[in-house]
This record gives sequence, C-alpha cells and structure tokens, in this order.
Amino acid sequence: MDNLELKAFMAPIFKYGIATACLMAAASMLVIGWDPFFVYGLTLGTSVSIVNHILLAYTANFCLSSKRGPIFSIIGYMMRLIIYGFVFYTSYKSGITSAMGTLLGFVTLKIAIYYYYGFKPGFASKKYDKAKLNDLDQDEWAKTKESKNNRGSKICTQLNIWDRVK
Repeated sequence: MDNLELKAFMAPIFKYGIATACLMAAASMLVIGWDPFFVYGLTLGTSVSIVNHILLAYTANFCLSSKRGPIFSIIGYMMRLIIYGFVFYTSYKSGITSAMGTLLGFVTLKIAIYYYYGFKPGFASKKYDKAKLNDLDQDEWAKTKESKNNRGSKICTQLNIWDRVK
C-alpha cells in the first residue's frame, strides 16, 4: 500500500475517531459536568491513539516489505505498548478523571473503525436482505471440502478398509 492509499484509508477513521471523542466530551458534560482534566485526557488519548495507528500502519507496511518482518513487528508492538503505558501513567499522575478520559480516548479510534468498516456498510447496503443461509453451502469452499471428503472415501473403498473405519 503506497502513501496515498494509506492516507485515503486512514482519513475517514481519524475523522470518525475525532467525532467520537467530541461526542464523548459532550456526554461527559451531562454526566460529570465540566471537567477540563477529563477533556485533556480524552484529547490526549485520542491523539495517542491516532499516532499509534499511524505507527501500526507503517510498521505493517515495513514488515511486509522486509526480510526481518517478525522482528520489526515485535519492536513496533513494544513501542506502541510503551507509548500507551507512558501516556496513561502520565495522565493518571495528573488525576483520576484525566486517566479515565485517556482510556476512553484510546478506545475512540477503535469505535470509529467498528462504525466505519462494520456497522455503516451493513446498514447502508441492501445486499443482506436477499441472502439465504442455504446459499452459503453453494460456494467454492464447500465444493472443495466435498471433493476432499470424497477423495478419502474413494481411498478407503479401494483399500477395502471402509468397514473397519466405520
């Protein structure tokens, strides 16, 4: 995936992630009132989540194009984990409401991904209306499985061991 495709892939996720953070901030005003530390934590968590998502994408691209992919995958994972831990610890030291906001900020991008790639296409399309469960057995995977099952029974029949198998 080149840089333009990556930006096009991540732009709607970031947009919906920031919108989710704004909705969480508005909902927090109704629940806990105006608390600037909560909003700071939510902003910090969302920002770190976006940065870590970019890090994840570039690490994945680098791992797929390099011979030492598994090593860089582990290093990238550890870097992201350390960033999450350091940011949460710093936020927790400033206050418990800031830490709660940071945790919710970490989740905002995941909610955006679930919404944009999971719920939104399912609700927007009509192709699920005519789908039948019986149609699932008519695809190529079912035919491949059936041919493999038949192959085993042919071998058992040729070797006259079918009676012993049953």
